[in-house]
Amino acid sequence: MQLNVLLVDDENGIIQALRRMLRAEPYQLFEASDGEEALEIIQREDIHLMVTDYKMPRRDGISLCEEVRRLSPATYRLLLSGQVDYKALQQAWKDGVVHRFVAKPWDNYTLTMHIHEGLRQHALLQRLEQMQQAIVADQAMLLTDDNWIVRLANPALCRALDCRESDLLGVNLFSASLSTIAITLEAEVTRQLDAGQVWLGYFNLLNQNHDQVPSWMAISPLGKRYRLCALNLVNEHDLNHADPALAVSSYHNTNSRKDQSGTSNSELLVNTDTTSLGAEETSIAPVAQLEFRALPVFNAQGGLVALESHQLGNYSKTEWDSWFSQLVNTWDTCFTETLNVIVDASGLAPSCTDHFLAALNNARQQIPIQCSVILDEDYLISDEPSAQAWQAQLQEHGCKRLISHFGRSFLNARQILNLPIDGISLAPEFLTNIQDAKTGAAGIRMLQKLHEHGVLIYARNIHQSEALVATHKANIDWLSGAVMSHELHLNQLHWYGPDSQLG
Repeated sequence: MQLNVLLVDDENGIIQALRRMLRAEPYQLFEASDGEEALEIIQREDIHLMVTDYKMPRRDGISLCEEVRRLSPATYRLLLSGQVDYKALQQAWKDGVVHRFVAKPWDNYTLTMHIHEGLRQHALLQRLEQMQQAIVADQAMLLTDDNWIVRLANPALCRALDCRESDLLGVNLFSASLSTIAITLEAEVTRQLDAGQVWLGYFNLLNQNHDQVPSWMAISPLGKRYRLCALNLVNEHDLNHADPALAVSSYHNTNSRKDQSGTSNSELLVNTDTTSLGAEETSIAPVAQLEFRALPVFNAQGGLVALESHQLGNYSKTEWDSWFSQLVNTWDTCFTETLNVIVDASGLAPSCTDHFLAALNNARQQIPIQCSVILDEDYLISDEPSAQAWQAQLQEHGCKRLISHFGRSFLNARQILNLPIDGISLAPEFLTNIQDAKTGAAGIRMLQKLHEHGVLIYARNIHQSEALVATHKANIDWLSGAVMSHELHLNQLHWYGPDSQLG
């Protein structure tokens, strides 16, 4: 399939630089000098990805992305700029107007990586758009759980049955109030779906007046718990029989409507379990004692250098004290190196580290402990008082700061070097891209440059041996993931001590 990329910038030199960067890629490139010209191209061409500048005459990049989102929702929108209001950009990203921002001057490697990833995500957006169109268009559809209870119904089906979606939710598809199908057919359909097959057959539904609405129905399993039912009505006139506004209004309010227990329909789709429990199954089991764990982190030579905990937002002060107490006892017995502890605070508020830092101070009374905290870039570049106070608190406790998901973040390598941070945590896709024979060398050079400037590089979630090989080529400092070790109980850490007999 031909991939179409639109380049938008009022500076011809930028357009030419982007064209040179992409000359080896199999893309059809389109060019526009401003937002209005870009919109004309969007309206006549199938553009899979757009790279646009922010500061342009007639229409800025965020405004352009907003309009492109309306005209071509599946187009991946990448904003490129050297000067931008970061808060406005963050808001545009949170609102879904912009998918990715890359700062000028850009690194060719990271920009190319984002374009490759954006084109992959375009395919996802396109498939989702097609599914949305199928659901809200004239193809009558409904979703049931594995007990044939209706969980969702689209407007076309509601029009055909002259009802609201709420009239169908919770009703069994084979019940006498919804269909005239014999119970023997239910068993046959269930048998085929349990075998992973698609059932196709004649199906009589009932409308609000209990009149039959004959149709051909195809039913497909969606995992083990859900079934998707699509209908071709025998009498297509039924689709327009009822007032369309009735069903459409019902459909669009699905996510906001809740039942008496406060559970939305979308929550029902995820959380509903129709299995009834016996009395012996509903008794409350005693609370088990916490089994404290940590993820081993290794250096390039395979030596244990740090431990990461995934419980930053979950443990109380007492639990952190217990975690450190058990860890210190194990470490002091088995190792002579200084203990390094890593916690991931990305996606969490500043208060998440309060209990941890208090317990860390107590543990430091027994042995030296170094600590690294992984933070979102928002808190590292924000001038908000809460963000500044958090950084000051971490600095006061001697914690190293690592920026999360480098390669996915808005900051490039040059900006990283100007931030008051100690290291970076790589996004998983960064490791995937440096395995590419054509572009990987540039990514490795970028990491080596950061390494030369004293930036610690941490690669997490390594689950494939190929990615592990790539980390050695890139001279990465710290590594963790299932390919090396799963999370362990703290009393199992002696496996990696100098006196261990393993390996």
